[in-house]
Amino acid sequence: PEYKMDVQAHIPVALCALHNFIHRYNPTMFDEDYDKDILGHKVKEGAAELNELGNGPANTWERWRVDLCHDTIARAM
Repeated sequence: PEYKMDVQAHIPVALCALHNFIHRYNPTMFDEDYDKDILGHKVKEGAAELNELGNGPANTWERWRVDLCHDTIARAM
């Protein structure tokens, strides 16, 4: 369905609020989904933990993995 622009403008804020609510009151709700790799293969040994900042820029393997994930999402759209 189509919505007026003033309604559409509230959607991103509402989604952010919902995201924050879930993470505040049920932080483990999506752990099972996010702990495994989206593409179905295991994260390599020694990779940084989720929600952890890395040291320096992404290496070739990490960049490839992210590019592949982006491509998969784009094709699904």
